[in-house]
Amino acid sequence: MDKHTLFKVVGGSHMAGLATENSDLDTYTVVAYEPNFYMGLPGHSGRPKQKVTGEGADKSDETEFELRHFVGMCVKGNPTHLRLLWGSDADYLECSSVGEMLRQRRHRFSARSAGQPFVGMATGYFQRAKARVGLEVYPDVTSAKELSNAFLLLHQVCEFMQNGILPVFMDYSVVRDLRRVREGKYTMAESSEKFLTLRRRADSAVAASMLPAEVDTAYADWMCVHALSAAWREMGVTLGF
Repeated sequence: MDKHTLFKVVGGSHMAGLATENSDLDTYTVVAYEPNFYMGLPGHSGRPKQKVTGEGADKSDETEFELRHFVGMCVKGNPTHLRLLWGSDADYLECSSVGEMLRQRRHRFSARSAGQPFVGMATGYFQRAKARVGLEVYPDVTSAKELSNAFLLLHQVCEFMQNGILPVFMDYSVVRDLRRVREGKYTMAESSEKFLTLRRRADSAVAASMLPAEVDTAYADWMCVHALSAAWREMGVTLGF
């Protein structure tokens, strides 16, 4: 089935400035399919498609999101999806005029309702790391990565709730500290204290935020329809019988 790429972006640790020589290269693509996908007989799935290639330092994770699924997850405040709209220009390997339209309207997804998904995902990362570490003093490699992911999410949501701008790349002092976390430099006790401090800051930021309570779903619907129509025009598709 034909599809139109709205944008393809490098995400994960590379987007956040936390990548090492051993980090996977995570790329995410948002696509619009031809009209039959949306208006034909049932049977097409809008679920994300993932492909993993290579091993070790050459490992690459490629994830593809269908447009309607992507917009719907942004409306819900999903951190994985929202962050893909806030990368720097250098993060985008491809970006069509339709993809640029979505990026220019990314602030329409800025709402207090995104606070809970960010905090919830961060808490999940922390709890998994804590359970895996058990009685050990220092976290293993996987747990250290999960801890740094948790702290990154909490730092991001604090700023996101304050000004509606999602910082995917934090300032130098934060990045330096997150790298130390990812390298396992902190004990689990120190990490637990750090998590509780950041969690309290994040909860306060959400409570004090002046952002709209919810995303305007009617506007999100219009944006999705407009993006699909524009993508079909770029594909040279005409509707009619």
